[in-house]
Amino acid sequence: MHFTNFIATAVLLASGATATPVDLEARKTLPPTAVNLLAITGTDIRFQTKTDVFVELNKLTHVENLSITELRVKGITVNQGGVQVPHIDNVVCQRYLNKFGTQVGSERFTKKAPALIDTNEVDFAWVMCYVVKN
Repeated sequence: MHFTNFIATAVLLASGATATPVDLEARKTLPPTAVNLLAITGTDIRFQTKTDVFVELNKLTHVENLSITELRVKGITVNQGGVQVPHIDNVVCQRYLNKFGTQVGSERFTKKAPALIDTNEVDFAWVMCYVVKN
């Protein structure tokens, strides 16, 4: 019995040790559940740039060196097994001007109602997304 436990433990430890550095790095960078945002720069549709941004649910997230005029919710990505995917219509996000989330930088926005931040480009600043029940 003890030998079986020893073998099971050894196999478990060995399987974790065989992850490649790329796998380990990906695990660090991909949040378990992320909201996919579309960060838009520019008001003229012909010249807009669109950047995908991933914001972890319930975590104030900052993106460096990204100017925006509008933010849209695109979808949800789940990078962990066994996690129930929230319905996209129940996801609400809001932009903040500081890392404490005390200075509001936009109205709340959803999949159906984007955040029109400014006609001029401004810094992405900080965004938090969370799930609400209807």
